[in-house]
Amino acid sequence: MADGSHILNSMPVIAVLGRNPNTYRDNGRTELKANAGRRKRVYDNNAKIIEYLEFYDVDPRDKGVPKHSPAHAALYHFEHFITGQKPYSNIAHHLLPCEVFIPNEVFTEEELEILKRVDYDVNNGKNIIFLPGFSHAVEVYLLGRGNTSGSELWKGLGEDAQRQHKEAWQKKAQRYCNVHRLPCHYDFHHDYTDKVKADCARLKQLLRSQLGMVCEDWKPPESIPEELLGLQDKYWGYVVRFGESRPLGAGASINALIKIKPPKGKLSS
Repeated sequence: MADGSHILNSMPVIAVLGRNPNTYRDNGRTELKANAGRRKRVYDNNAKIIEYLEFYDVDPRDKGVPKHSPAHAALYHFEHFITGQKPYSNIAHHLLPCEVFIPNEVFTEEELEILKRVDYDVNNGKNIIFLPGFSHAVEVYLLGRGNTSGSELWKGLGEDAQRQHKEAWQKKAQRYCNVHRLPCHYDFHHDYTDKVKADCARLKQLLRSQLGMVCEDWKPPESIPEELLGLQDKYWGYVVRFGESRPLGAGASINALIKIKPPKGKLSS
């Protein structure tokens, strides 16, 4: 790499490996709006949603909608994921987390220099899945009343009251796991990220194989972005199948993910 480093440094950085708060949620919504297969299995799945409605005996939010009907279920379809609070508190989750690309977490700085020349954006829509959950910052903000900000109210609470609030938010998120049979997402997911890191061995090998190959007309091989996109798809399947494996009414954190493989003869989905 030492011989080719000056050449590599002269090449433009193409990859986006950090979170872009202005794009990733919208990218995820755009992708899922166009992906009828994923929506039908997860977010627009009336059978799943009606099971949730019946289990918790949920009343419709809109008057005139028959209780536990397909029309009731439709109120939870993906078209209603307009904000992080509707149709329930939700988080746009990176299937390949940005933390994977922190230098020396998985990849050396030299390997990351190769990756930076690859046409890949970690904020692409296929790398996003919407999970029930909460962001501590958002929930604190929503505590605001009148002229008093949520952060002021939060600071005024004792430790026990703050803990009770966090537990209540987590219970709410776990209940909403059952709407679309998905695991829930809290602020941090170190255990989930560690599982993804463990599956990056082939990607690391592909990057490492290029270290001595950089020259004036060098281009990163297509096998590198293909591996990145393949990992995204694999983890979409893992997250969905894990959520579906949980008993109705149970729920689970994304940190407890069990990597369940698709049935033999079926592609990951």
